[in-house]
Amino acid sequence: MRPVARIIAHVLATTAVVACGGKTVDIPDEGAGTPTPNPTTTTTTSPTTTSVPPTPTFPPTPPVPTTPPTCTTAPRVLRGDGCTDLVYHACGTPAGVDASDGLDSKECSLVCNTGTAKPNQYWGCSAYLLDDQPGPSFNCYTCIEGRRPEGYVEPIVDATVAGWLAHAADLERVSIDAFQILQRELTFHGAPKAVVAEAARAEADEIRHARMMGNLAVREGASLAPVAVVHRAPRALLEIALENAVEGCIRETYGAVVAGYQAEHASRVDVRKLMTSIYRDETAHAELAWSVHEWLMGKLSRDERAQVELAMHEAIAELAASAAVPVPWEQQDRLGLPASDDARKLVRGLRVHLFMRELAA
Repeated sequence: MRPVARIIAHVLATTAVVACGGKTVDIPDEGAGTPTPNPTTTTTTSPTTTSVPPTPTFPPTPPVPTTPPTCTTAPRVLRGDGCTDLVYHACGTPAGVDASDGLDSKECSLVCNTGTAKPNQYWGCSAYLLDDQPGPSFNCYTCIEGRRPEGYVEPIVDATVAGWLAHAADLERVSIDAFQILQRELTFHGAPKAVVAEAARAEADEIRHARMMGNLAVREGASLAPVAVVHRAPRALLEIALENAVEGCIRETYGAVVAGYQAEHASRVDVRKLMTSIYRDETAHAELAWSVHEWLMGKLSRDERAQVELAMHEAIAELAASAAVPVPWEQQDRLGLPASDDARKLVRGLRVHLFMRELAA
């Protein structure tokens, strides 16, 4: 089994190293490479020639004004994976959007608005950089790290400190359901009692997290609007394995990393204190996810195991894409959320350590 706690601690340590060294060079002014004439150089004057009157010119004929065609094609989602939607704009990039320096929450509301009644609210976005689409497209993100139960719909997220805390509290709340469902399904399929007991302890942790995070969000001025999670009949082993691999092994493990980062970097004492507690518990939950993963993989066929492994690699690729999204400075400072450069380092380190055996193969 992977030493998850040591991996998480090592990944966090990578962002504490300050790179030093390097040199700067002066860039010459434009034209600095042009040689200065030698004052002793003799120049030759061309003989005088008879001047010719210039050819008269006339102003160009102004173009006939035309009414530009109006594009009425609404943006549409080309594909989605439950964590990222690719939104294509047939009419071009919306006015007021400049993706050259990242996209803020106002710009994301423009590029991710498909005009439908879809209940998902995107918390961030980025320009789609590949050239395999017919026109300007954007990645619109719904996922934050953590374990989500099947059927969970992202609530509307306000891009403020209070909004982030409210969303985090909601994720802690639905994690209670996620671990209740996991316990029932593990018991149904005959999982080891020790693993089921760890899931029960994780449920108790999430009850505490939801209460503390919710209190913090309310003190910040947020309103909580919990929506019930539907508990369905136990699923097949492959479905459970796919969800656990993505939500547990990848997102919950990364959630532990981010919690540890926030515990060190948040300027608010109450946030640091809360995230220190959550970091410790989420690390244990990540270890549980990997224990469940190893038990489930032993029950699956070769083709099914390949599906699970592919889903994990796709999930960490999604994390890498979401890590590139700029984080508002207020959230970096007060909540300790990693800026995009550090977030990319965290995801990269996690990928290397979690899949070291595969990369070395």
